[in-house]
Amino acid sequence: MALAGIMGGFDSEVSASTVDILIESAHFEPARVRAGAKALGLHTDANHRFERGADPGICRVAADRVARMIVEIAGGRVAAGALDVENPDCDWQLGGQLSLDRAVRFAGVDFEASDVERWLTGVGFSMNQTAPGMWDIGVPTWRYYDMRPDPGKPIGEAEGPVFEADFFEEILRLHGLEGIPASLPAVGGPDLGSSTEHERRQAIRTHLAASGYLEAIAFAFHDEGADQRYTALESQGEPLRLANPLSELYAVMRRSLIPGLVGAAEFNQRRGCQAIRLFEIGHVFPGADRAEYEVVSLIGGGHVDLPWDQASAFDLFELKGVVESLAKRFDVDVFADSADLPGLVAGTSSRLHRSTTAGPVIGLMGQLETDDSIYPLYVAELSTAIFNIEQVQPVELPSRFPGVEVDLTLTQSLATPWSEIVRVIDQADVDDLVRFGLKDRYMGTGVPPGAVNTTLYFLYNAADSSLTRDAVNERHVAVRGLLEQRFGWKGDA
Repeated sequence: MALAGIMGGFDSEVSASTVDILIESAHFEPARVRAGAKALGLHTDANHRFERGADPGICRVAADRVARMIVEIAGGRVAAGALDVENPDCDWQLGGQLSLDRAVRFAGVDFEASDVERWLTGVGFSMNQTAPGMWDIGVPTWRYYDMRPDPGKPIGEAEGPVFEADFFEEILRLHGLEGIPASLPAVGGPDLGSSTEHERRQAIRTHLAASGYLEAIAFAFHDEGADQRYTALESQGEPLRLANPLSELYAVMRRSLIPGLVGAAEFNQRRGCQAIRLFEIGHVFPGADRAEYEVVSLIGGGHVDLPWDQASAFDLFELKGVVESLAKRFDVDVFADSADLPGLVAGTSSRLHRSTTAGPVIGLMGQLETDDSIYPLYVAELSTAIFNIEQVQPVELPSRFPGVEVDLTLTQSLATPWSEIVRVIDQADVDDLVRFGLKDRYMGTGVPPGAVNTTLYFLYNAADSSLTRDAVNERHVAVRGLLEQRFGWKGDA
């Protein structure tokens, strides 16, 4: 006679000569209707409705309604009696419990019990109060499909209690979502906005952005070749491999952020970018036996050519200056110790230590060893664990008296590291010396082979008075004597 829930039959269709009509109103299983319509290549209004789940409790009501409409519109007489058959193995009744207190805490709105009862009963739910603010809820059959707690079960099987959150949703919808206050829920752990880790990352981002760097975000995995090509702060055995990588380019978990930054820098180089300043903060994974930890990496290169400034090339000292300024932001002293590191040009690479060159290794730095770069690239990577957000560089009020700046040129061995000169001057604890630094280095005519002329500047400034020339000369002569004694050029011997 028909395809149940899909299409009526030719022999039973209504025509102008039809006198008697038998009305059938039934509920059909959505999966069967969907499979049948797909197999037969049919799409009708009937299967469009049934395969989405029709109300299983409306069959008798629908039959009576259509009989009444036929009489009203076309005339005729409804025969007495009707057959109403239900499948005894099917249970269409859903129910659950509702707590007014939990609904209020979930929504952040003080609902009244009378309003909740009025709203839910008004849309067909039955409510039986078991205690003040507590109800057993019965779900109308027309809500069977969208409130089932286990949609994976065959339809009509006995279900467990409806999720209370579904009742919360009904209450919120009927109350009006526009009446819910716009406030964020309280969260904790790593999602807490004011956590120490979050504030530290934000402080690092702010400082590097102010230094002219842009933040990059790369995948947490890369190819095995990149893992072996570049050094990492920590590595333990083999890298962590992905069980089902997207491709060979994303086969292992990263042990350094440098490969991702190199890829981003070279991508921009090939598109004509004349200067690159990028940084990334993220977690790295040293190996199966080591826990992940957080690092910050930087990469830079190219030329800066502004209309009001002379063009200058980005070099290792530019990168070192940014690294040191970031460390000073958290009142941390960083010292570089020359070391041959994979992926970095020999003579430019170094490990970074905290406090002294004998302190723990906290980072690395150097020029990238690559044939694909249009211009040299310089990279650095530091562990963020050294940065304490509560320990920032102290601010000291400058003296209201004028300072005196004096230069000193020292002929020294090329092998003498700058960190040693800094250490000796710091240990001397010269009175009223507030700042010193490197001004110039010269190798050429008049300088012995293997030596270099290093020019340093010194700023003397007393807090309580103006310094006299004699006072400055006395301090400066002592510094000069100390440096010449320790580092002065004494020939090849």
